[in-house]
Amino acid sequence: MEETITQYISVFSRNKIIIHSDEFDFLKTIDLGQTLSECIYNFDGIEKLPNRVLQEIDDMFSDSVAVHESYGEYLSIKNVGILFEPALKLNVYQLFEKYSLNNALFVEWQGDIVDSHLYFLSKERGIKTNIKNLSHIIL
Repeated sequence: MEETITQYISVFSRNKIIIHSDEFDFLKTIDLGQTLSECIYNFDGIEKLPNRVLQEIDDMFSDSVAVHESYGEYLSIKNVGILFEPALKLNVYQLFEKYSLNNALFVEWQGDIVDSHLYFLSKERGIKTNIKNLSHIIL
């Protein structure tokens, strides 16, 4: 699997997104749901919440870029369900695009994946995100 990832990352593309369902012990991974919910737990301004969340994500992701000897700079996230909370008004596609431009973005995905569509929870009842236009591999 590491060879597949290395080959994918070495190919020139605008984005580099690696979607996987198994935990990768060899990566430093952010538990996005836990960390972000801790950051906004006592935030009072509900109308300003989306902007606050974007700033927290940006700070968190900037501080969490790591280096792997084979993959170079990368960002690894898991527990991404919080990104689909309606009150946060986040565009998951745009977030994945933004944070996969300068380094590889590893996303531990626990929902369904059909073609280039990610379903948070399940295909039948989940929220669908089309990542067809983002360079990615699904492991």
